[in-house]
Amino acid sequence: MIVPVHLDDWLVVADKPAGLLSVAGRGPAGEDCLHARVRRQWPDALVVHRLDMATSGLMVFARGIEAQRTLSRAFASREVDKRYVAVVAGVPRPRDPDADGWSVIDLPLAADWPAR
Repeated sequence: MIVPVHLDDWLVVADKPAGLLSVAGRGPAGEDCLHARVRRQWPDALVVHRLDMATSGLMVFARGIEAQRTLSRAFASREVDKRYVAVVAGVPRPRDPDADGWSVIDLPLAADWPAR
């Protein structure tokens, strides 16, 4: 049973655990997904966006085609503010102990197509 983070007449917001597909994949193994679980409780729930299988986080589902159109446009035009937070283990150490030592990695994120 899905316990929504937010529920109203227009949308359902649900927490997707890492390891679960956002939407159905290929074959019987790909049938279990958050969208299918949400639709069991809210049959009018439609996909607005996706998260990678390994990613956990909140997913927004539109309740009905009109809400889906509006929300999909907002995601496509980048009106939706998305934030990604990484949790890491261990203690970071400076590369160069003589300088301030810390580095910033400022690179765009991109899909790893060969690993998909």
